[in-house]
Amino acid sequence: MTAEQTKKPQASFGLDRVAQIKPSAPRSVPAELADRVGREMGFVSREGAEAPEAPAAAPVEVVPVTRATKKVALRQPTDIVEQLNMRLYLKDINSFIEHAREMRLSYKDLFGDVWRYYQQNKLDKAEG
Repeated sequence: MTAEQTKKPQASFGLDRVAQIKPSAPRSVPAELADRVGREMGFVSREGAEAPEAPAAAPVEVVPVTRATKKVALRQPTDIVEQLNMRLYLKDINSFIEHAREMRLSYKDLFGDVWRYYQQNKLDKAEG
């Protein structure tokens, strides 16, 4: 056996074929053709064209705008938010989402309300 025959084959993953691929020369499109196709598609060239003058309009009345009141933060910036993933029954999820929408609460806020209610009342499934 020769040294070449005893050599273990190595996986090339097709990289040798990929290395043989050479990019072709870029195709050039005549500028006139590109401009014509652009115009047909509705594009307007900005090169060397002056902006069309806007038609004279009636004077606009300036109305002073009052600033909106400052937004009230719903949570403190120091509150830490964590992700909670649960597998729940679909009927429970749909009921929870429906209630959150009716009460105009985020899921996070509604879950907090439910958990605080549970802690205050110490509900136990065995009790009923």
